[in-house]
Amino acid sequence: MTKVKKKRKAEKGQDGWLGNLLRFEIVVLLFALIGFYYVLSFSPIRMPKEPIVSPRVSLAPLPPAVELQKVVPSQAVKPQSVETAVLDPSPSAESVPARTLPAPAPASSVLNQVVEVGSYVLQSDLQRFRSQLEALGFAVKTEIRKRLTPMSRVFLGPYPSLQKAKKMIAVARGMGDKPFLQRWDAGYVVVVGSFYLEASVVAWEKMYHVAGLDPMVQKESLQMSHTFLLIDGPGVVRNPEEVLARVQTAGFPRAFLRTTSQTSAK
Repeated sequence: MTKVKKKRKAEKGQDGWLGNLLRFEIVVLLFALIGFYYVLSFSPIRMPKEPIVSPRVSLAPLPPAVELQKVVPSQAVKPQSVETAVLDPSPSAESVPARTLPAPAPASSVLNQVVEVGSYVLQSDLQRFRSQLEALGFAVKTEIRKRLTPMSRVFLGPYPSLQKAKKMIAVARGMGDKPFLQRWDAGYVVVVGSFYLEASVVAWEKMYHVAGLDPMVQKESLQMSHTFLLIDGPGVVRNPEEVLARVQTAGFPRAFLRTTSQTSAK
């Protein structure tokens, strides 16, 4: 019995020694594998001899700079509107020439005839004659232009004293005028009125001569706004001579045909 126990103890001792040896070998093997892995991972054999550089990408070359040429004023050319050419960025692309847009069509002038009845400075005359033409069925329009206009100023004097000039103002008002006082180097003058028609000047001079006074006339030219009465419409376009004859017969003998240009773009 004792021998059997000793034998079992000896077998147990052998089993324990073998187990420890196996465990030790396993641990050593694990450390060896780990060391071998690290050696292979960081070994100079696996690392590159030169640093890794990204590959160079070839870009399309920029177009050469164009030198500006001095242009003689006599050789200068008016610039035209052009479309911008789109350039291909690839190196083998060829430059696309710029295309010139077609020039716009020139404006054409359409000739048109109108009947010019007359030009008037006073609005009262303008409205009176315009009403007469519209009552006859004409299509009337107006046009305002400034032009140099002769004018005659009828006045009394000069008078050396202000009291005498004021008395003459009362006389002119009694004759139906609206006079005003004006200072001159020689004294004071009483302006009776300013007239654009020679017939009106003659009539006012005669009126004051009859009253025993000696009126004076001063002539000058002023830039005045004139309103022109014009007759336009389909009737003038179809038969201008007939319309002109009707206007002259209606009491406007100085009316005439005038050609105007009306610009229109195609």
